[in-house]
Amino acid sequence: DGLIPISTLPQDFYDHDDAQNRLVGRDTGQTFTLGEAVQITLYEANTNTGGLVFHLLDGGVRPARRARSKTGAVRRTTGRKTHRKRKPGRPRR
Repeated sequence: DGLIPISTLPQDFYDHDDAQNRLVGRDTGQTFTLGEAVQITLYEANTNTGGLVFHLLDGGVRPARRARSKTGAVRRTTGRKTHRKRKPGRPRR
């Protein structure tokens, strides 16, 4: 038995979901559930206590990506309105 320190998980802030015994990334939505199969590497072994520290190589469930438009681009909004340039010579209303 050993542990994977939360500080070694992919860069994100994680919240603990008590009901489902899992960690959920705030920004990425990636989840790590208790008992889930993951790939790890042994990072540290303490012969005095028998403690093991692992680092995650692969695992966790990543959320589905957003659907892309027909052109393949993801549309992003900035909160600012875009203005079209007026054609020269047309009076302004």
